[in-house]
Amino acid sequence: MKRWVCAGGHSGINAPARMRRDDIRRFCWACSQEAGVLVERTCPALDKKREAKKKRPKRAKAKRRKVLTYQERFQRRKSLQRERACQRERACQPRGSLQNPWAELNRLQDLPCVQAAYRASERSRVTELNVQSRKSGSRGYSYHHIPKITLSFSPQVKPGIAEAILAHELAHSCIPIGESHGPAWQRMFLAILCEGYGIDLSWPPLTYFKAHKHILDQVQDHFSVDLGLKV
Repeated sequence: MKRWVCAGGHSGINAPARMRRDDIRRFCWACSQEAGVLVERTCPALDKKREAKKKRPKRAKAKRRKVLTYQERFQRRKSLQRERACQRERACQPRGSLQNPWAELNRLQDLPCVQAAYRASERSRVTELNVQSRKSGSRGYSYHHIPKITLSFSPQVKPGIAEAILAHELAHSCIPIGESHGPAWQRMFLAILCEGYGIDLSWPPLTYFKAHKHILDQVQDHFSVDLGLKV
């Protein structure tokens, strides 16, 4: 509620701040009878508030966003997609010989041990390779029912690790489905490392994870020496 008063000094009344234009409480009847016309009351509190609002600095109007046409939006979206694809490609470029993963995969698939394994298991060559980027670590996956391999590398992948992961997944695609990491896969994995990279290793009598880590360490040492990163 606000206090409404008239200029003639007659008694004021309490009324809402917002009233209809024809509300009877807006008008002072004593002043209206003297003047012969309707005289409106005023609210000092509201008048003071309006004056303070006028003195405030005006806010800068926000710039209207340019409305793009469909063709402009399409071109902008395509350019962003190309830029992000280039960033992903640069981020997942491993060091070592795996600068071209698809060419390296084809080279490994032409090895005699891989060709013999394909004939024995009646499985087809890998025809699809998907290389992705990840923040940390390196992973791979070989699909059982389709000839496809997915690799994901971090920008900090160490020399030889990318090649070992590719050989790991290629070994899965060469052996019969369901062999997992058994003796057949171990022989295939070590054969690819031997014929493809000249790393002659044997599977240590340890649990799978410890043995696999040992193999990766040996592969990393081999590539580090070849690249001159380790004395």
